[in-house]
Amino acid sequence: MKKQTTIYAAQFYKAIRDFLQPYRRIVIHGSVNHADELGLVALFFNAVGAKHIDWEYGATAPIIGKGYRNGPELLRIDRVNKTGEDWLADREYIQDPLCLLLDCGLQLDPLMNNFDHHQYAKGLDTAMLLTNHWKELWASEEVLVEILTTLQRKIFLPISKIDTGEDRSGLDGSITQCFNMTKNHKGMTAALAWLMQLIDAAVADAPLGYIARQRVKEEVEKVGVVGILREKAIPQWEEAFIERGMHYLIRQNPQGGYSITSADAERWEVPEDSRQTFYHPSRFFAVYETLADAIAHGKELNC
Repeated sequence: MKKQTTIYAAQFYKAIRDFLQPYRRIVIHGSVNHADELGLVALFFNAVGAKHIDWEYGATAPIIGKGYRNGPELLRIDRVNKTGEDWLADREYIQDPLCLLLDCGLQLDPLMNNFDHHQYAKGLDTAMLLTNHWKELWASEEVLVEILTTLQRKIFLPISKIDTGEDRSGLDGSITQCFNMTKNHKGMTAALAWLMQLIDAAVADAPLGYIARQRVKEEVEKVGVVGILREKAIPQWEEAFIERGMHYLIRQNPQGGYSITSADAERWEVPEDSRQTFYHPSRFFAVYETLADAIAHGKELNC
């Protein structure tokens, strides 16, 4: 399983490198940077294998990713300071199809590789706009779309809600707002390093959802709203079950007997029953002495 997820993560990062390859420059806005464009910069640096970040704080100082401290430049992110009127009259960046413009420019035009959201009062931020664009480009690549969807759900959508003022609550809001207000290169480099680690962990974990769907399709016997698994456990099975109309999983319990587990106990509780040898008070899980008992109770849950 770990080997397969590593292969899928490598495929995803290769797709990002292939996307970046044609551009002669990548541009974000200068001055204080924010979590949406820094999230994309972190993703790019992960894709090219950058381990050391050169970033001297300043309005237009570039961000440079290297393999090691004194190593060659792997990726440069230019930072440009322009006012709204300057961008509206710009010809150097906006009309250059070999410039990837992120979170600046006051224009959303995927054909010209311009991804800004500041011209809109609400909506999605730059990271969500670009990752949605990738989902369209790679629509036939299920694993890539799975990873992008996971990145959006876990990282980029919460950041988007913060960046656009929709929701500033929660830990993500507190951390990213602190980074957004940092006015020195050490703080911003720490923010970038944190985002790189967070994104890398999400990319490594994301293929489990794709693998779960494949295994549920091939290995689970569907009986009404119950799925019977006779093979080894499937990590992150819940969403795959719900997508196929199953609410409960029956499988061998590692501590003995057979168990029924709810895919979502808030919607589908496991009711107490005399055939159970263990019943969790939170009503999401129960154990039965035999597979026949578990299946018999599971069939009753279809009613």
